[in-house]
Amino acid sequence: MRPPFRRFLAASALAALLVPTPALADPMFWALRQTEEGAGSAPPPAPPPVEEDTTISAVAGTPTEVTLPQLLQLAVRQSPSLELAKIDIEIAEAEIEQSTAIDDWSVGADANASYSTGVNNAGPSQTTRVGLSGDISRMLPSGGTVALHGETGWTRISTDTKIGDMPVTLLQSQYTDTLSAVWSQPLLRGRGREIVRSRIAQAEIGRDAASLARAQAALTAVRDVVNGYWDLVLSLRQLEIRRSSLDLARERLRITNAGIKGGGVAKTEALAVEQIIAQREEDVLTAELGVVQSSLDLRRLVGMEIGPGQLGLSTSTELGLPAVEWNLDAMIAQAYASSPELAQLEASGKQAEIEVEVSENGLLPQLDLSLAIGPVGQDENGPGKALVNMVTFDDIAISGGLSYSQSLGKHAASGAARAARASRLKIKINEADARAQIAQALAQAALLARSAERRVELAATAIQLAGENIKAEQSRFQLGKSTNFDVLQRQDELKQAELRQAAAIIDWHKAQTTAAAITGTLLGDYGVSLPD
Repeated sequence: MRPPFRRFLAASALAALLVPTPALADPMFWALRQTEEGAGSAPPPAPPPVEEDTTISAVAGTPTEVTLPQLLQLAVRQSPSLELAKIDIEIAEAEIEQSTAIDDWSVGADANASYSTGVNNAGPSQTTRVGLSGDISRMLPSGGTVALHGETGWTRISTDTKIGDMPVTLLQSQYTDTLSAVWSQPLLRGRGREIVRSRIAQAEIGRDAASLARAQAALTAVRDVVNGYWDLVLSLRQLEIRRSSLDLARERLRITNAGIKGGGVAKTEALAVEQIIAQREEDVLTAELGVVQSSLDLRRLVGMEIGPGQLGLSTSTELGLPAVEWNLDAMIAQAYASSPELAQLEASGKQAEIEVEVSENGLLPQLDLSLAIGPVGQDENGPGKALVNMVTFDDIAISGGLSYSQSLGKHAASGAARAARASRLKIKINEADARAQIAQALAQAALLARSAERRVELAATAIQLAGENIKAEQSRFQLGKSTNFDVLQRQDELKQAELRQAAAIIDWHKAQTTAAAITGTLLGDYGVSLPD
């Protein structure tokens, strides 16, 4: 082994960690070797193990074998975006609970006492008043309120006067009990079930929007993981092709050295091969680093640990193209029907409609009607008798009122209504733009997929022709009509075609993933269900 290339072979130890494929496993390699040496040649013995670069192996570690379902389970279980979306749903449900407070019964009580002095016709007096009142009320669906009001009170007036020359104190007590049913109703502003319960409706729509946002976050997370997985598959395939190319060059050097020893090949022919080996060793090193980078990106996406000895990932997925029919019109229609993004915009539009209705109602004057009716009981001899007088309905109190108020400028209400209408229009424009973006993205995905399918076919033809050209170039070399440089160039053409084919296959899978994410079928395609 030549010293200038030892550092490249030491670095290529990482490839053995990341891609557990045997050396010289390429069928094309054996076909080419048998062409040069004749049929029946046996594979050479396994090369001696390359001295490991302990620094690389200590950092990269043994690659972890993964599958796409395992990665998706990790991503769904550990994704921060999904956890945040779940919290948003909990917040929205809490806001719904908060908004339903309008259906609660309200209970209140009030106690008061007062003492005052003065002078009346009889003389100096002291007045003591003690009262207790209570209410239980509830808002009506129409926007009004109904309440039951009860009140009890005691009043004592003490007057200092004289009868003749004798000073006396006159005491006067009054016990009063009232019970009344009170009803109030807005006649203009604030009237109607839609206005009263608008906050509840908006909170429920907000919860639906939060659930849709979680679905969108899941689609995005799964899409990113699937694309990251295909990036890893491509990196592994590129490394495999680079290593196979290096093996071909090394075998070419062995054959050349054998020819030099036999005297049939010039010594200078080995220089071209050694130069190509150095270049291909560098390509292998770059491919190894690409695998590590793809592994790190994927680990970060799914929340796997990243640290010394825990860098590399490996998978045994075979590259291929399944038979899929790309019906763009059907895909666009499905995306419009199931897209969480469009559903979120629709929910926002409903919220905007409610806001417009509420703000336009705020332009109306405030006109409220109130009525109260109930028995009154009074007595001077004690609270019990006053209560008896009340329940016998000896005295009935009826009251009514009509209140009116209006802002002359209406600037606040008018500005709120204008802002609500503008927000509604903005949402409609965003929805139309989102539909256009969905159609554009699906069209691009379909075009990329069809282009990738054609590229795969062309690459397959190029691979077949490159293999035949290698055989022909090797025959010309044996006849002295070609050089090792020409043979190695034909090998490069073969490997470049294999790399293009692999890239085209990955592009197809990414286009299919993008389309599935847009149409909303991605989670079902991979059997992903969101945890509760």
